[in-house]
Amino acid sequence: MSKKAELFYKEKLDTLSKEVKKYNSINQYTAVAKLISFVLAVGLFIFWYFNSVFNILLITVPIIIYILLVIFGQKYIDLYNKYKSLYELISDELSFLNKDFNVFRCNSQFIDYSHNYAYDLDIFEKGSIYHSMNRCSTTDGENLLKELILNPKREDLEILKLQQAVKEMIPLRDLSHNISSISYKLPGSLENFIKAVSKDNVNPKKSTLIYAYISSAVTVCSLIAYGAGLIPSVIPLGLFIYQFIAASLFSKKTNDEYAKINKATNAAKIYLAISDALKDKEFNSELLKYIKEEITFMTDRIKELQKINREYDQRNSGLYYLLSNGFLLKDIILSYKMNKWIKENHKHINVWNNAAAYLDAVNSISVFSYNNDEFIFPVINKDCIIKAENLSHPVIENSKRVGNNIEISKTHSFLIITGANMAGKSTFIRSIGINLILAFMGAPVCASVFEFSSVDIFSSMRTSDKLMDSSSYFHAELQRLKSLKEKAKNSERMIVLLDEILKGTNSQDKLNGSKLVLLKLIKYNIAGILATHDTALGKLAEEYKENFKNYFFDFEIDESGEMHFDYKLKEGVSNNMNASILLKNVLSD
Repeated sequence: MSKKAELFYKEKLDTLSKEVKKYNSINQYTAVAKLISFVLAVGLFIFWYFNSVFNILLITVPIIIYILLVIFGQKYIDLYNKYKSLYELISDELSFLNKDFNVFRCNSQFIDYSHNYAYDLDIFEKGSIYHSMNRCSTTDGENLLKELILNPKREDLEILKLQQAVKEMIPLRDLSHNISSISYKLPGSLENFIKAVSKDNVNPKKSTLIYAYISSAVTVCSLIAYGAGLIPSVIPLGLFIYQFIAASLFSKKTNDEYAKINKATNAAKIYLAISDALKDKEFNSELLKYIKEEITFMTDRIKELQKINREYDQRNSGLYYLLSNGFLLKDIILSYKMNKWIKENHKHINVWNNAAAYLDAVNSISVFSYNNDEFIFPVINKDCIIKAENLSHPVIENSKRVGNNIEISKTHSFLIITGANMAGKSTFIRSIGINLILAFMGAPVCASVFEFSSVDIFSSMRTSDKLMDSSSYFHAELQRLKSLKEKAKNSERMIVLLDEILKGTNSQDKLNGSKLVLLKLIKYNIAGILATHDTALGKLAEEYKENFKNYFFDFEIDESGEMHFDYKLKEGVSNNMNASILLKNVLSD
């Protein structure tokens, strides 16, 4: 837990608490004032009627006050809601720092048991990397964040673009919180918006608009002529009825369009809020510049759509519907405006959506970065696969982390890590995988030095019941290894993380099978790490010195018989095993 982040959130929480109380008080006073003015207006109307000009004027005073309170009071309701959302967000940030993982969304539905590494590396568990990052206000942002983890960027330039954007976003905490607080508890979606306006077969006819304007002008002019006594009433009345019938023929189409546009503009409100948060910011990184440009352009277009929607809303008044269509053919004009907007903008929808999703994802990574300010940004180095010092698992509490060094510079090689139970083998392997994923995302990593290059990642550390179906555990393991072989064939470079393979068979079979697997895998462009209890596998380093290297984790037993682990990686093969000691402790009375 970052002490700096904890202190910042506590101070922020104190400030926001005062703002919430202030605007809550204002809203309470406003509500009382509205009630008093309403009751006063009704009372004056009941007791005084309209028996004098003075009384009529007197009644209008509380009515005007009530209307003004409604109009201007909305501003303070909005401010209260804004600060309340910010307060809840910061409170949740503080809770998460203190290991309360019941806040924010881990999206466990994203778990893919057949993915190259997602299940083994606990990507979507409570307290996981994804959970630590996810502050998205949109479902598209959540999905993009997932994709950046499961299918990370491989091109150096793309990784650097993400890294630069994250670095620029880290100090912008107010902006970050404004974006996250918009809808982080229930992220919004542009799905309805996209469905409503993503049409490429719309063809608004300008001749229809010209007809509507000319016909409306003739009808209005006939009404003026009638008022001047130049023509009989039957002419404007006939034109009025004709236009109303013509507009009514469009009513079903117009009502369908209204339903769609209303859903679309409601869904798009979250993006207007994001745009509002960005409006005063100037960015230097290429990605954030692109995001702002697209979202600003999107905002102007959505405001145009909202204006059309407001005109649709006005149709809900029966009198307005009658007059606007009888005199102005409003439904025909609105239908043209809507279809014209769709034709001009439908091709941009996915681009806008992508920009908003990237902002959400970059912001989420920046939150993770700020909350872990002891992490460092990795450096791309094509001369190595991974080179790290003091590497540790990023979700382990920093006071309990033990860092280790690792360097892998070539493929066709394996590190074989032996050691006792609970000595740290699996955690170390997961640390390598998780930190590589962070590096590909443009995020900081849990190390003091970290250099890396583009590689595929594959793991086989445990077998889920989800993958076993009706088959045996051993068969499920074989299928996983077969998948590894097929992917290794097609990979330019891959790092493989294995933990105790072939657990579903007897010891001798397991040893022989493990040797067979390793000797097969080193033929591919693979750099692998295997954690195992089979110390006999350490002999591979004697036979194939260029391909295998031995490391181990150890433990010590004190005078009282207690085991102590230092979790430090050492060169060589482990000589100490502790299963019998652990069993003895468990079974002792």
